[in-house]
This record gives sequence, C-alpha cells and structure tokens, in this order.
Amino acid sequence: GRLAVGYMDFAINGPLPDLLQQFRKAAPGIAVDLSYMPTNAQREALFDGRLDIGFMIGPLAAERVTTQAVDDAALVALLPRAHRLARHPTITIDLLAREAWVLGAADPWQAFRTIVFDCCAKHGFAPNVVQEATNSDGVFGLVAAGVGVSLYSDSAANLRRKGIVVKEVAASPRILTIAAWRTDNANPARARFVASVLDKKVSSRAPD
Repeated sequence: GRLAVGYMDFAINGPLPDLLQQFRKAAPGIAVDLSYMPTNAQREALFDGRLDIGFMIGPLAAERVTTQAVDDAALVALLPRAHRLARHPTITIDLLAREAWVLGAADPWQAFRTIVFDCCAKHGFAPNVVQEATNSDGVFGLVAAGVGVSLYSDSAANLRRKGIVVKEVAASPRILTIAAWRTDNANPARARFVASVLDKKVSSRAPD
C-alpha cells in the first residue's frame, strides 16, 4: 500500500520523524509519500482527497474529519546571539514590542502568524515585521544575520543554528500540532498508520 502524508515545519522538526520511524518498523511494506504543505493547504488537500493524513497546526473541527494531537509546544524567542536580551533567562512578549521582527511569509505561515499576532495583540502591540521567509531555514538565517527577532515552536531546540539564542517565553500560548484524516478515507494504509502510531496521548513539552 501507499500513504500520502502532508506535513509542515513544526511537524518535521518535532514529532513526525519519530512517528514515521515507528510506522516503518510496524509496516515496512507500506510506502509513505511525503509532501510539504502549509496548514491551510493541507486542510484543502485533506478535504479533496489528495492526502490520507495531514500533520498541521490545530485545532481543526470539520465534518468527517478526525484529529489526534501529536505535540503541544510552547513558543520560544529566537534572538541574534549579540542581542541585548540574549542573557535574559526568560523572555516576555512585551520585551519584543519595539524590536524588528522576522516571520514566515503570510501565505505559507498563515496559521502560525495568527497565533503570533494574537499573542502580541494581547500585550498591546503588533510586531514590526521587517523581513519574511518562506521556510524555517530562512527564518533562522535572517535572525542569525541580525535582521530581527522571531518566535517559533519549541521544536527549535532540534534545530541548532550558529548565531542564534533560543529563549523560553513566559506565559507562552501553546502551539498544537495535530494529525488529521477523513473518517471516510478507505485506504487501509491510513487505518494501519492510525492504529499502530497515532493511538497515543499528546506529547507535551512545557518549558522546564
């Protein structure tokens, strides 16, 4: 059999590699076709049958769709190594109000940007976005170059990058990564993946 799987940055940098490894051990005869897609694009592909399972930012409530939380992450701040806040043990969002920001571009990062902008709005400001990137490598590279600060999932701990300091964010909102699939999807490979890999509790990585 074959399984069409969609994923976004936080999934591939977080829980997805381990989940795929588990599945390959459980079902070595099933081929997995991976496609990088932003959350909104995954939802469309799931609804029109191009994906068997999508790993995306949640929550998602839709008819004939089942979801399983696979990661519950905190936000972290990405700072250039020479930044004045780099020595702070913890960052509060309001400390970033007057900073230049780097964020993922509006279309591919729409779901995450909504979380970031809502978080900043609760602290009385809108981030001053001076540069955008299409992927995580671009975000990390621009921060390392001193262009601005950013926020990311705490899966940033898995992405070591020279020139960047990763700091916990106090009272951080959570970023839920979910697996989503249609209940009317009859692909036996999809059912096998759910039964052997996704029948588990959410993994929570709250800051220590």
